[in-house]
Amino acid sequence: MNNIVGLAVLVLGIVLLIFGFNESQSFSSDVSRFFTGNPTNRSLWMIAGGAISVVAGLLLASLAVGQGKRARALLSQYSIPATSPFADSLKESHFDAMNIC
Repeated sequence: MNNIVGLAVLVLGIVLLIFGFNESQSFSSDVSRFFTGNPTNRSLWMIAGGAISVVAGLLLASLAVGQGKRARALLSQYSIPATSPFADSLKESHFDAMNIC
């Protein structure tokens, strides 16, 4: 599930970046740049939001991929027996994430 959400946020970020760069090349942005030296606030917010969304999407997608590795590392680090309910919940969440992908 996190993998799908991460990819959706990544795509949203790419779309925002494209719209932001297009907005920064628009006539209104040129007029704003002529008088203030900066493009419009709308284009800056789109570019900043797109960059943040791309980074967040990459983090969410990468965390979802490594979920099973982290669960096994936690089990081995804290010496939790494989028969404990905590270990079973970690295994189930790992398999749920793999079935969604």
